[in-house]
Amino acid sequence: MNSPIIFKEHISINIIGQRRFWGGVAVGILMAVLLSFGFNYSRESFRIFTSLSADLIMPSQEEFQFFNYFYSALSSTLGLSLAIWIWMGNPYINRSREKLLKRLAQTNAIFNFWMPLLVIGRFASVLPFILFGLEGYDNHLDFREEFGVIFFLIPIFTFMQSWVVVQLVYKSFRWVWISLVTCIFLTLTFSFTTKIDQNVFNKIYLNQFEEEYEYIDSTLNFVENHYNFIYSTKTIDVLKKWHTDGSMNQIQEIKKAFTKKRQISLDTIILARIIIHNLKEGYWVRRKSNDAWHYPVPQDVYHQIKKHNPSDPEVVELFKLLSEQIELANKPDLDWEQRKTLSRIEQRRVWFSNYKFPFPIRLQLIEIHAQLEDDPLYKNYHYLLHPVNRKD
Repeated sequence: MNSPIIFKEHISINIIGQRRFWGGVAVGILMAVLLSFGFNYSRESFRIFTSLSADLIMPSQEEFQFFNYFYSALSSTLGLSLAIWIWMGNPYINRSREKLLKRLAQTNAIFNFWMPLLVIGRFASVLPFILFGLEGYDNHLDFREEFGVIFFLIPIFTFMQSWVVVQLVYKSFRWVWISLVTCIFLTLTFSFTTKIDQNVFNKIYLNQFEEEYEYIDSTLNFVENHYNFIYSTKTIDVLKKWHTDGSMNQIQEIKKAFTKKRQISLDTIILARIIIHNLKEGYWVRRKSNDAWHYPVPQDVYHQIKKHNPSDPEVVELFKLLSEQIELANKPDLDWEQRKTLSRIEQRRVWFSNYKFPFPIRLQLIEIHAQLEDDPLYKNYHYLLHPVNRKD
């Protein structure tokens, strides 16, 4: 038995109704604007959250703009779904089959509106807590590089799915193309008008480490001018991180290098000096254990001094490294009112010196200091070493 032929009308403003059509357009555009702002502000809020326990995620300008386009496109297509939901809500229909299909189109549109929101909201709220915000995160999950195609498919699927059931009720080929052009126009508009300048919070975050960065830059300039070598961009970038796997591995590898029997290169010694000056910390260990000292131990530094000629630049830097360790060990215990007058890094150094500095390391410093003071080979460097406070 042949199925009956269904004659479909061309969708038009008159069929939908003037008030319902323009109401749907207004609500759809308004919702698209609100969603675009909401996505961008939520993304920035979650990005700020990650800085509480890990390094602030600072995407490149290309990556940042890529996600601006994604959220703008998704907002536009979700606004379209809401508009279609309103358009398909006309109750004055004579044919029961058409009425059923319109209800199906309306249900499909509202489902199409909420489902992407739930999926994006789920990922956006969970990942900052269980991945991006954890200490050690070092861009292990790069959505743009590894799953970039998904961010093209989601808006495309949302757009096409919004119209697929409507076309069972009306001939809407022309409206599909008009809505597509409109969504593209809104996407381009939102990507530039509703985006948030990520540099605002980047500057606030980086200002916390202004003193540390100044020390890194001044040391690297000194190295370039006096020793005629420069560090790689990757090494400097890792040096300016605090909680990533790369940063903590760098600290661990430098400490391990000092335990070797061979001579340590000059660049490694300078990195060790920068790390201890900025009080960078490696992987968590039990408080006040020897492993809590994330830097080369004084005995290993002393052994490296003995492996070089007194006139070598490595010896100068090794004495500077010991000087940094002694300076850290000698920080006085200050009350809260006195600490408030110090910079952020000095507050950390005072706290570390008085509450976390391993006592065996302090004893090693005292012993090494005495040995070097008694050694005439290094009398030109004695001015760098101050007496070590025991703080029993």
